Amino acid sequence: MLKYKNYEVEFVINEYQVGGGMAIQMMDVHDGMPIAICTVNIKEVDLAEDEVLIKNYSENEGMLEWFKENGFVKEVVDYVDNNFVTIPKVKLNMEEIEKYTSSF
Repeated sequence: MLKYKNYEVEFVINEYQVGGGMAIQMMDVHDGMPIAICTVNIKEVDLAEDEVLIKNYSENEGMLEWFKENGFVKEVVDYVDNNFVTIPKVKLNMEEIEKYTSSF
């Protein structure tokens, strides 16, 4: 069981239409309702197949730490400045992510 705040969650992984990067969303395991969008897409940023930009600001403040605590981040590769926020670029532990991935 994977807990985020007061929810039991699973990931749904898609691809961003522009740029083709990995899009990760968190869904409630009980009713399939969206809980959080974990990543952001910046088309100018090159990403390897196992890299994403973690949305770690606004309502997602603390998301990077949560990803690290749960073993989903192998390393923070870089930080990307985007307007008024700095976004962590991370290499994911896909083996761990896939354990909690659903096909909602």
